[in-house]
Parts: sequence; C-alpha cells; structure tokens
Amino acid sequence: ANGTDATSRGIEVFAQHDFENGFGINVNYTLNDTNQANISIDGEKVGESELVGSAENQFNLSAYYENETYSVRASFNKRGKTALGLADGLTVYQEPYQQVDVNASYNLLEDLVFSMSVINLTEEESRTFYGDDSKARLRSSSYSGRRFYAGLTYRF
Repeated sequence: ANGTDATSRGIEVFAQHDFENGFGINVNYTLNDTNQANISIDGEKVGESELVGSAENQFNLSAYYENETYSVRASFNKRGKTALGLADGLTVYQEPYQQVDVNASYNLLEDLVFSMSVINLTEEESRTFYGDDSKARLRSSSYSGRRFYAGLTYRF
C-alpha cells in the first residue's frame, strides 16, 4: 500500500579526504525526486502520496581525528521533509530533521578499547504533520533526548 507505481530519481555526491596529520572529513549530499504514487489496498485506490521514506534532500558531514591511541569523530546529519505514508486521507510528513553525534575511542591496551558516544548532542525533536501546506496539523512530537553510551571491547 506504499505506492507501487512510484518512481525515485536522484543523484548522490560523496567526498572523503584524509589529511596526513590524522584529521579527515567525509561529506555526502543526496538529491532525490519522487512522484505522487497511487495508494491502493486490495486493488482499490485510497489516495495518493509521495514515496514513503523519501526526502528530497539529505546532507551528512563528519570530521574526525585518529591516531594509534585514540579517535574522535563529530557528525552532522540533516534530512529534508519526509513522507511517512497515508493516514486519514492525508499524507503524513516528518518535518526536516537534523542532529549532531560525537564518538570517541581510546586504546587502553593493545586488545582493549574504551569507546563512548553522545547521540543527538543538540537535543533535537522530531515532529510529524498531516498534510503539506501552511494549514498542516501536528500529528506527533517525539523527543528521545541526548543519549550517552560507553563500552569496552576486548579482542582475542
């Protein structure tokens, strides 16, 4: 029921550069164009929607430093408005979303690594709406907060 006659066309550009001093960057941009697709259930058309899960624009940027002892990486991810499906006769959209994540690891011993991550450092909130115009109605709002993870990895 997600639109079997939908098409998706686009382009993705990716660049990665590792500087000789341990620093590096990764950058990625995706431009995606989809059409309105017929939504049908049991052969009966119930509406139209953009391709589910598709955003027109997506951008990712990571900067890092690493050496034999430790590594640190910061990532910025931004995704444009995304169609989530049809509900109550209207397409449900997730508004544009962005977040920053940070990861680090430290080699305590040759085979023992301590790692930690901060997910959603900027404490972003995700919201969905019914419809795609200035009169769109809020459907949901979710906030998972800033999350911290730590771990040890032993290789044997």
